[in-house]
Amino acid sequence: MDMDYALTSLVCAALAGMAGWMFHHTVDRKIHLDGRMPVGEDVFSAKLSALEDRLKGEIAAVKIKLENLEQFTHHIDRRLEKALDGE
Repeated sequence: MDMDYALTSLVCAALAGMAGWMFHHTVDRKIHLDGRMPVGEDVFSAKLSALEDRLKGEIAAVKIKLENLEQFTHHIDRRLEKALDGE
């Protein structure tokens, strides 16, 4: 076995392994959502929709907290300005 053949075999094996890894982490994840049992498209879309709704709720909660933080910051700024003007 010469070096070119060994190198070609090694590269082909690496490419096949990478293709298998990509398939497992993309297409196969969609088919086997939890890694155990295959799920149908309707179950997958329902779980995805539930996840989207949960993320939307968490994003809305973060936005509300940021608005509250902004209001508190303005309130603190006003109080500091009043305190500095009073001196």
